[in-house]
This record gives sequence, structure tokens and C-alpha cells, in this order.
Amino acid sequence: MSSTLLYYLLTRKPRPTIPPTIPPTIPFFDYIIDINSNEIVITASDGSKKILGTVNELNNWLKNVRGKKIRINVNVVVTNDIELTQNEYWIFGEWINANVYILEPNTTIYSWAPMGNSANYAYVSNWSLNTGDYTEAHGLRFYAFTYADIDIEGIAGVFTLQNVIIYVASTSTSYIEYVNGDLYISGGYIYISDSVFRNAYIVAWNVLYLISVTGNGNWLIISYSTSYVEQVSLSNVLSAYINLTHYEDIAVGANSSASINLINLGVEATHYYYVKVIGLLKQPTTTTNTALDPLPSGVTWSINPDTAQLTITNNTSSSQNIEVRYSVEASI
Repeated sequence: MSSTLLYYLLTRKPRPTIPPTIPPTIPFFDYIIDINSNEIVITASDGSKKILGTVNELNNWLKNVRGKKIRINVNVVVTNDIELTQNEYWIFGEWINANVYILEPNTTIYSWAPMGNSANYAYVSNWSLNTGDYTEAHGLRFYAFTYADIDIEGIAGVFTLQNVIIYVASTSTSYIEYVNGDLYISGGYIYISDSVFRNAYIVAWNVLYLISVTGNGNWLIISYSTSYVEQVSLSNVLSAYINLTHYEDIAVGANSSASINLINLGVEATHYYYVKVIGLLKQPTTTTNTALDPLPSGVTWSINPDTAQLTITNNTSSSQNIEVRYSVEASI
């Protein structure tokens, strides 16, 4: 090292340092609510606390809170109805075995706690007890990451809920009517009508109703048991894969034919029909649960995909009661 460089390093003045800018502390939640068996504790971001005795008192407190980020810890099973105002809610913990009412637009809910119970007619819903009708909960963002039974509806001839996102990982029974937005739902019984979906992911294990439904995004719809479809239009859907299962019973007279109209989703989609099970109806006995016998000799069936009909021809001398379980696969 040269003497000049050594002299510079030993005699130079240190550069002034700029203290780091520390942003003000921003709380993650404006309020944290703990629902306990004997009390409800509300902790504000400044550490102050408010103690309430009942869920009804919590509902009254929420009536004066708007535009906040709120965490709710459900530390015990809740059986009293909860009324939510226009805030962003993060819900964790035990089952809310009661109604959860969404009373105002632009409400956001992220829930890792099970919500609702259709067996007790309890739902996450935009129903208002005060007005006795559904509220205009436009802009709803509802994400149920474990379980929820929901009833989200507009009112025919009055309003359709706009700009809605609904995500339900699992449901027993759910109703969606007069809704415009995105829907992602999986569960047992799902009823959907008079709605427009930008994007839809729907999986029904027991019963699926799709009535007067249109869209303009991307759809994936599957039902595994029974499907009722009326006036579903794919004309504006960007892409779709739909696989629906359905069954019908039909009586075919002796030496005659009868036809079943199969589910048809319109000329926009390419359809493929598959018969899963076909046989004679019979009553279960004490020794067997079998509900169908094989078709007898002389009874045949065929599908015409162009007319979306399944025709059964009975060339026997007696009338036959027949059940058909089929699926339709449609895509665009």
C-alpha cells in the first residue's frame, strides 16, 4: 500500500450517516375481539380494552364501527346471531353455530372458523331482521376457508348484488340468487339462480340447481349426484368445462318407446353423454339394498346427441319402470 493511500485512510473524516427512517407503528388490526364463554374482550390498537357481556352487546358496538380491520377470536362455540357492519373481518377459532348477518355493502370476511348451520336454518346471509328482507350488500368479499352455509341474495325486480366474490371451501347447503361476481364453492346441496358469474368454480356432491345463470369469465362446474339445469347460457363465457350427473325415472309401456330429454347447455358447447347406470326400479328388501335390476331382454336404449335425447324401447309384453343415471360433459 502506498504511503499516500495510507495517509488518506488514516486522516479522512468519516462520512455523516443518515439515520434510518422508521415509519410510525401501524397496527395490523384496529381491534381484536375475543369471544369467551363469560365475556367478550375488545382490544384496540392502542392497548385499551372494553369488556362486553353478550354477543348482542357486541352487535350494538359494531353498529358504530366502520372501515376497520378487525380480528375475531371465537374461543367458544357461538350460538347467538352476529351482525356485521362495513369492516374487514378476520375470524378464527370455534364454530359460529348461528346466523352471521351482513348488513352493509363493501364488507370483507376472511374466516377460518366454521360458520352457519343449515340444519338449524342458520346461514351467513345478507338478510336483515330489521327490514325483513335482503340488504344491498354490494361489493361483498366473503372467504370461508373451512366451512360455511350461506344464503346470499338480491331481490327480484329490485336489485342484483354487484361486484361480489364468494369463496366457500365446504358447505352443506347454500343458496345464491341475483348475484353478479365470482363464485367458488364446494359442498352438498347448492342452489344458484338468476346470477351472472365472471368466474365460477362449483362442485356439488348431492344436488345442484343452476337456473337462469349466465357468465362472461371462466367456468368449472361439476356435480356428482343430481343436477337441475334451466336457462343456462354459455354464449358469453370465455371458457368452460362442465360435467353434470343426473338421474330420471321413466315408465315405458309394453311394445312402445319413451324418451328422456337430457341436459343441454346450448349450441355453444360440445356435448358428450354417458349412461352410468340403467335398470329396472324395484323396492329394497330386508336382505338387499339393491334398487335396480338389470334391463330384461327386449329392452334397449340409445342416445341421440343432436337432439339431446335418450330413447328407451320396450319390446316386452309388460310396462317397465326404468331409472337412468347419466352424465353430460360439455366444454367450450
